[in-house]
Amino acid sequence: MRMLILVLLLWTNIVIGQTSSIGGSSARSPDIILSSQNIAINPEKVKVISEYANQSENDVTETFVFTTPLNVSVDKQPIQTQLLQHALNAAGRDVSLHLTALGLPFDPVAAMHTIDASSNRDSIISKLLALCLIDPKESTPNWTVKTYYYWQYTFPATSNITIEHSYKPNITTKSVKINTIASMLKAPANIIKKAVYMAVHWSLDDNVAASNMQAQLQKYISNIDAYCINNNDYQAIAVAHQTSKKQKPQLETKALTFKYNSDDLWSRPLDRFTLTIDSSDNLYPVLCWHDKIQREASDSLRFSAENYVPMQDINVLYIEK
Repeated sequence: MRMLILVLLLWTNIVIGQTSSIGGSSARSPDIILSSQNIAINPEKVKVISEYANQSENDVTETFVFTTPLNVSVDKQPIQTQLLQHALNAAGRDVSLHLTALGLPFDPVAAMHTIDASSNRDSIISKLLALCLIDPKESTPNWTVKTYYYWQYTFPATSNITIEHSYKPNITTKSVKINTIASMLKAPANIIKKAVYMAVHWSLDDNVAASNMQAQLQKYISNIDAYCINNNDYQAIAVAHQTSKKQKPQLETKALTFKYNSDDLWSRPLDRFTLTIDSSDNLYPVLCWHDKIQREASDSLRFSAENYVPMQDINVLYIEK
């Protein structure tokens, strides 16, 4: 059976310890062509609509595998995914069979409860130590659980199929302190002297406010340049914050990643590709993109192309206005 793997990989670093990612969708079968893709991203939901064509005269069965739960439909008909779990040791090797042989669940916490309640506790601990599956000092499990959600679908011969999947992304949230005049007036004199260049953050012209905004974001977000935020972006955020009734002493940023699986094989360019980045009206989205992306509003970005091959992961940073 040929495999189609759509990996929704959740890796750590961009979002509160976890990045929200979703793999690309490329068929392993040369007969199944991904003809178009529409990706819509906002902080609450990521939705991908992919159109496939089975160009062969035969039915082709593919297996879709995900690493995060999500909603899936084929031609608007909901699909029920199945769950499969594997236990991995510190080196990433599958140790599921070892745990099963010991009568242990894969979940480390549940496994410890089972071990503690067992009359063969010492024997089980000894075997786990021999397998390097328990910390000898802490006596805690030394493995993790990888969960997969999968389903199979048979593409009818010479058919066109629309697959839609969506999920709630994990978000990395970070606060950026803003030195307003009000906060500076309450500070000790020596603190005011050290930060005087930021003291008039909102009282000066837009360019100065934007410059101060840039300094603060670069101070608190070390990889801010990775989002290609420019002077116009800084000015738009600064002006929006100046006119906001909130006048909060800090801004909140949210980051997420739509990650294409590096193993994806794009057999041909997409006939159509559309990317839409949306947010609520109090968030300003920015991202680096290899081509011209249209800012339709302060809270919306859009890119569309024909005869297109996806070239990069989509890293979005939302900055509170």
